[in-house]
Amino acid sequence: VAFLLIGVSLAVIVILAVKSFNDSTLALDSTITGVPQCLEPTALRGGVDEGAELGECIRVDGIEISLLNSTSLPEQPTSEPTLIITISAVNRSSTSKSFGAPDWRLRSPQGTVAEPILDPSDRDDALGLVEVATGETVQGTLAFEYTGPGVYYVVYKPVLSLSSDQGVWGITVP
Repeated sequence: VAFLLIGVSLAVIVILAVKSFNDSTLALDSTITGVPQCLEPTALRGGVDEGAELGECIRVDGIEISLLNSTSLPEQPTSEPTLIITISAVNRSSTSKSFGAPDWRLRSPQGTVAEPILDPSDRDDALGLVEVATGETVQGTLAFEYTGPGVYYVVYKPVLSLSSDQGVWGITVP
């Protein structure tokens, strides 16, 4: 029994050491490749708005995501005012991940939530739904209708994930 306990204890120590090494290697890889250190997942909790800013990276379910910029398009005869968000994401997990428009929402200053729409400017770089391999980077745009000036929150919550983590970025629309 004593030998069994010692064996199990050693196995646990080895597993923890390997995990620690892998985690530190991932952080080191981010530093070496020039990718900024990512923030932990954020949330909109209890009416208190929290969110990263444009350009800041958040790691959600192994994917490091940055909102690079936002552009507002005025109302057109055939569409409402549109907010165009440019996104960059790198899969830092050990498995491929599904990533795309279905994972994103826009929360208005009034608290309503909108899904992405087809970009009325018909951009070639619109983000669809893609499978992102380990180490692969994907970049694209999302379009959302918005109601006017204010602070909006762009929310990334992977549809195909069991995790409750989400990324939240605050954007001020003039």
